Amino acid sequence: MPAVKATCSEQCGMIEGFMGAKRFAWAALCVASLFGSSIPGGKTRVLKGAGKAWVPHRLDAEYPHESEPPCQRFEFRRYYPWYRLDAMGSGTPLREVLYIEISCNGWASTAAQSSVKPLDWVEVPWGSEAKEKRLKLTPDPPFETAEGIYILNTLRDKVLIVTLQVPEKRAVIGYRVWKSDASLPDAKRIVQEVARTLTLD
Repeated sequence: MPAVKATCSEQCGMIEGFMGAKRFAWAALCVASLFGSSIPGGKTRVLKGAGKAWVPHRLDAEYPHESEPPCQRFEFRRYYPWYRLDAMGSGTPLREVLYIEISCNGWASTAAQSSVKPLDWVEVPWGSEAKEKRLKLTPDPPFETAEGIYILNTLRDKVLIVTLQVPEKRAVIGYRVWKSDASLPDAKRIVQEVARTLTLD
C-alpha cells in the first residue's frame, strides 16, 4: 500500500513537536516576516502617488478617490453579493472595507462609520422631535473602536470598526468588517499591520 503524504498541518505538528512550541511559533513568525507581513492572507498594494501598504487579499483593487494635495485617500472594498435578496436596493453593501488617508483630516475614521448605527439604535419616526442616536467610537489605545449595526437596503448586520492614527506617517487608518467575519482582536491586528507596513514615497 503506498505511503500517504502528510498534510501541511500534520507536518507542522511534527515540526512543532521536534522544535518545541515556543521555538516553532517564533520561527513561523520570522518566516512570515520575510514576505513583508506576519499576518497571512494579504499582499502589498501600491498607493499611487503616496507609497505602499499591506492589504488583506480578499479586498478588491483600490476604489478611486479624488483628493486635493496634500490629502490622499485610498479605499479597498469587499462587496456583499449584489444578487442576494437582502442586498437589493439603491446601494451596494460592503462586507469589509479599509480606508487609508495621508495628510487628510480624519476622513478614514468618518468613512468607516458610514451607514453604521449604535447597537441600541431605534428608528425615529418622520416628524418626531426625538433625536436619533449616533454611533460613538470608544478609546481603546492606541485604537478607537466601536460595534454597531450596518444598515443598507434591507441589511441589518453587526459590524466592528477600528480606527488608528499614525502621526509619524501623517496617516489615519479606518477599517470596518462584519462581526460574523472577524473578532475585534482580528480587526485590530489587520489595522496594526496596515500601519506597520505603510511606507511613504
